[in-house]
Amino acid sequence: MKKLLQLFEKAVMIEADANVSQDQKNLRLSQLMTAMEREYKIPIFMNEKWMAENPRIYGVYKEISDMRKL
Repeated sequence: MKKLLQLFEKAVMIEADANVSQDQKNLRLSQLMTAMEREYKIPIFMNEKWMAENPRIYGVYKEISDMRKL
């Protein structure tokens, strides 16, 4: 749980950094998502079963995903 909070805080800091372009923010947020995928074994194709079994991980992952401006 502490690790998830740290990941989310890092994402918020990336998003709030006014000295970085949006493209760079998107890249950093994507890298953070990739790190989460490895750490928490997030499946490539999300499925309802995994999301139901891992609501906190999925919630943080989705929040970070939504921070990107694609």
